[in-house]
Amino acid sequence: MMAQKASSSASPKKFSLKTADGDVFEIEAAIAKQMTTVQDFIDKDENIVVIPLSNVFNKELSKIIEYCEKCVTGEITKDFEMEYVKDLSDDEVKVLGVATYHLNEEAKLREELAWTFIGVEEDDN
Repeated sequence: MMAQKASSSASPKKFSLKTADGDVFEIEAAIAKQMTTVQDFIDKDENIVVIPLSNVFNKELSKIIEYCEKCVTGEITKDFEMEYVKDLSDDEVKVLGVATYHLNEEAKLREELAWTFIGVEEDDN
């Protein structure tokens, strides 16, 4: 998924996030505010063009953005939460949780994912 440029200056401010695997996602400021790590980059340099996310990959970032979009619009429902991780394996849920941690996404998503770890075996490491 490649970033697209805003079509006019009247559009909401957008930021580009570059994943560890090189993909770029364009998000609006309201979504960026849900991710403390991203917001910290913006606070340090409001003219930043691309925010590098060296510990987050495409698959996880797209899921996190999806959740943040629903959160911003107030569309988080129990049905959405169930569908959100329904097709993910235990390992994929763990990786998503780690990505969420790296973005320091507001605690809501971490709290919402907590139930998915019930009954998941811990790593042997």
